[in-house]
Amino acid sequence: MSKIKKCAECQEDIEWNEDVIIGENGKVYHGECVDIYPTGFSLHNSDGEYLTFAEEPEMSAVCVLDLGEYIDVEDE
Repeated sequence: MSKIKKCAECQEDIEWNEDVIIGENGKVYHGECVDIYPTGFSLHNSDGEYLTFAEEPEMSAVCVLDLGEYIDVEDE
């Protein structure tokens, strides 16, 4: 069983229905916790500090993470 992932920015657990972005650094971010600059999905925190690059836009956690890496609807 995998471990529940946390947002690298706010440290809250990822839930199945939340939009997330996976950075090149392997960290997972809530879509609402980072600003996405259109020049190649450059991710920045609320202070404008560069965090990482992402190859994909934000997507639902259930689509991009494995079962057990997010809080499932049955666990709520």
